[in-house]
Amino acid sequence: MHFQVCQLTQSTITYNKINDIIAAKDAILNAVFADTDIQRAESLINAIFTQPFTRVQHLVQSGIYAENTARKYLEQLVKMAVLEKRIVGKRHYYLNPELYRILSD
Repeated sequence: MHFQVCQLTQSTITYNKINDIIAAKDAILNAVFADTDIQRAESLINAIFTQPFTRVQHLVQSGIYAENTARKYLEQLVKMAVLEKRIVGKRHYYLNPELYRILSD
């Protein structure tokens, strides 16, 4: 019986996290549509919600954008406070703090 209760609790937590991620993703996508001229915004937002950190090269390798365009759009998301830029050594990473928060809770 205890196993079922734990399993139910974990499934509820997972369900709530999924809903929180979808809500955050939709809110950010709506803000990007309203406040920017980012092309293929849905692909960009999907990409930044696949993992908490992204890099310019992730967007280039996935075929979403060319390098300069990817950098420009990620910087726009930093200015909008959607992403936080982190520099580790010579590499630039972009943290999605909302996704990180949801996954960490």
